Amino acid sequence: MITFDPAGFTEHDPAPQFQSIFQALRSTLLPILWMLLLTASGTLIAAQLLQQGNFYMQAALGFGLGAGLFTIVVGLASLMGIPLTAPVMAWSAAILAGSAALTVLVRRTHAENEGIRPFTRALKKPQLDGWVLVFLGLAAISALAAAGKGYRVSDELLIWAPKGYGIAYSGTLAGVTEWGTNTLPYPLQVPILIAASNLLFGDILPAAKLVFSAYYLAVLILAYSYLIQIGVRPYAAGCCTLLVATTPLIFRHATIAYANLPFSFNLMAAVLVLARAVPCGSPRQPGAKRAYLLSGLFFMLAAWTRPEGTWMAWLLIASLALLAFFRRRGATWRDWGWLVAPMFFYQIYWWLVSRSAYLEGVERSQIGLRAFSAMVEGNLHLTEGLYILTAGFSRLLNFESWGVWGMGLILLAAAGTWGWKKKRGGSSLVFLAGWLMLGMVVVMYYIASFDKNHDISWWVSTGLERMLFPGLLLLWLGGIQLVHEGKKEATEPDNLV
Repeated sequence: MITFDPAGFTEHDPAPQFQSIFQALRSTLLPILWMLLLTASGTLIAAQLLQQGNFYMQAALGFGLGAGLFTIVVGLASLMGIPLTAPVMAWSAAILAGSAALTVLVRRTHAENEGIRPFTRALKKPQLDGWVLVFLGLAAISALAAAGKGYRVSDELLIWAPKGYGIAYSGTLAGVTEWGTNTLPYPLQVPILIAASNLLFGDILPAAKLVFSAYYLAVLILAYSYLIQIGVRPYAAGCCTLLVATTPLIFRHATIAYANLPFSFNLMAAVLVLARAVPCGSPRQPGAKRAYLLSGLFFMLAAWTRPEGTWMAWLLIASLALLAFFRRRGATWRDWGWLVAPMFFYQIYWWLVSRSAYLEGVERSQIGLRAFSAMVEGNLHLTEGLYILTAGFSRLLNFESWGVWGMGLILLAAAGTWGWKKKRGGSSLVFLAGWLMLGMVVVMYYIASFDKNHDISWWVSTGLERMLFPGLLLLWLGGIQLVHEGKKEATEPDNLV
């Protein structure tokens, strides 16, 4: 049963209403300004760590990085015993912004000597882009829908919002098990963002719903900017991104407080940054280690967003490192050390936070052990495994959920796989990462088929499609890159007959 403290909402409370236009404007503009501050902080950091990327890519990365690091700072404050009040939330954002500005001042004096362009060169004079305006418009529409619906769907009512409200009411991360469901030790990035919005701006809008529309916008701008960066023409890149933007299921998640869109953004950002960092036949550029660090930060934030994020991040890192090693890329062990350093920090950080936040423990799933025992005995659940594969494939053909993008994904995945072995260099890294992500989701649901309380159809119907987001996004971008580079090679003079 969902419970809020009497000081907060109950199901019998009347819906909050604006008393004036000024109050409505204030409730809208202040959260936007707060998110812009987090974006600016993250952008200053991202611009120093990533040499490549235009202003829009840096800003998209900056929002995700700023929002994620803000929650890390809040978590550290709670570990130090500081009550999480509105002033503490404001100071946490200010500390993050000040730290970002300070690192810029320090790094700027050494940038030219190390061959790293100053952040001002990466951020100055952004050119107006019509496609970015289109994506801003779609994000604004999703924000209106998100605020209008409030909290109303299962996971946001059972997990994310109750824990966020509990943190806001109690002023601490300790005891989040008293709020919402208590099935797994959920990471607390999303609840902390909800708590911060609640404390800083109240509940009338509610302001926290705007965060998820912002993640939707960040996904679109990052995807569009990446396609532009690899040489796809703006019109084609915009149309390919628009297919993602208008996918009904993706757009719906921009209006609800689920963690899947933030999770997808963090994993997508980690892989795309890593793809640009791994040398692809060209000389290793100075400062490449910083791009590995930025990728590692996004892997860390993915782990901080959903329970399965930790093992998915580690498996992706290990798989991509092996791929780079066997293809003899120029990355050094020190580079990979920068990549995994944030994850090692997170393992310690999460151990401390989870011990504080989940005081009474949680119901830890035994499905993995049950699955292993059953497979040893010869019960392989082949029918369930086939059901997962066919259900995932057939649902992509459901126009009401996946729109045109679903069919496009199937065609592009086939085309990309067909031409994959012909490609040289690092262009296949994103494509392969997409397949790896999809494979991990299939394995996760295969293990879930051994659950005694629910059959596999329940698991598939309640979460499979949204868990496919990160893999499908990477598969889409990687497939476009393979097709684009294949077309480019085919039209080169040496290849013309």
